[in-house]
Amino acid sequence: KMPVITLRKEGKMKLGSSEVEITNGTRIYDVYQKTEVSERYRHRYQFNKKYLEEFKNGDLVWSGFSKKGTPVAMELKGHPFFIAVQYRPEFKSRPNRAHPLFGEFIKACYENKR
Repeated sequence: KMPVITLRKEGKMKLGSSEVEITNGTRIYDVYQKTEVSERYRHRYQFNKKYLEEFKNGDLVWSGFSKKGTPVAMELKGHPFFIAVQYRPEFKSRPNRAHPLFGEFIKACYENKR
C-alpha cells in the first residue's frame, strides 16, 4: 500500500519561494484574485499524486498546485473557510500587513460568529 503523504525525493527539504497555480472558481482564488502566486515553503513532505483521482468527486477540492502538478492547497466545498496549504503563509505575514489567507480567515470568523 502506498502512503497518501510521502517524503519528498530523497527526503530533501523544500525551502524558499515557489510559484503556486491557483484554480479559478475556488475559495482560495477568491482570496488571492489571481491564478498564480509566489509562496514560501519549509517542509519535507508532499501529497502522493497517485491519489488525486480519489478526490475528484468529493467535497475536498485541490485548489492550488506546484509547477510540477503537486497539490499544495485544498479546501472543503461549502465551508465558510476551510483552506489547507502546504506552504507557510506566516512567513509572508506582517503585523501591519496580514497574509491574504489570514485576513480572509479573520473576516470569515467575524461574518460567521454565532
